[in-house]
Amino acid sequence: MSGDIRFVGLWIPGLQRELMEAARPELRGAAWTLCAQNAGVHAKVDDVSDAARALGVESGMRLSELRRRFQQVPFFTPDLRAAQAFRRILSALC
Repeated sequence: MSGDIRFVGLWIPGLQRELMEAARPELRGAAWTLCAQNAGVHAKVDDVSDAARALGVESGMRLSELRRRFQQVPFFTPDLRAAQAFRRILSALC
């Protein structure tokens, strides 16, 4: 190699959901959603738990529709601290 810097991209489906359940064990098995943007007309559901998916909640659904149709399903913003900790661990392994 010529010493060039190389970058690697890693995509892990459902990573934010898994990190949220690891940080908050009470969410395991419960119906809930992840929404990075929790206000505004264009706010959408980013990811859903398995229990929420079983109720009919889908990723990409508008947050306003979630609030109207599934009032019992709470939404959370992604845990940025957990994501940063995961990145640090992953970087140390590389």
